[in-house]
Amino acid sequence: MNAIAQYIAASIKLLAVNPESKQQVAAFGKALGKMQNELRAFGQRLQAAMQKRQKAAQGGNGSGGPDPQTKAKVAGQLLIAKTKAETARVSHAQKTAQRQIQFQQDMKQDQERHKLEMAKRGAEFVAGQMENRMRSIQE
Repeated sequence: MNAIAQYIAASIKLLAVNPESKQQVAAFGKALGKMQNELRAFGQRLQAAMQKRQKAAQGGNGSGGPDPQTKAKVAGQLLIAKTKAETARVSHAQKTAQRQIQFQQDMKQDQERHKLEMAKRGAEFVAGQMENRMRSIQE
């Protein structure tokens, strides 16, 4: 789990290089912290539930419940499912952030193209006006 969190943190640092994505980086950092807290809380609840079941099995009616291997297997599957869900959520957030950055870059390029086109048209207009004046002076 720590390796996944470190990988996500490294990805967030890469996004932080772009000053325009400051809000997104902050949001992703908060989401990562929340995810880590949720996982920690989930682990604590799981451990408490397992201890409660173990105490009930030892002091109960002798049914004993599932054996420790089954308990461990179920706990592992739950943890894997939770990890996959969180990883998918974070992956989606990263893809969304990347799309947003790409969109912003495309918009900037479009604005630059528009500026250049307008400057070109302005220069052509001025040149046309000068040409018209020169013709009228020559006539």
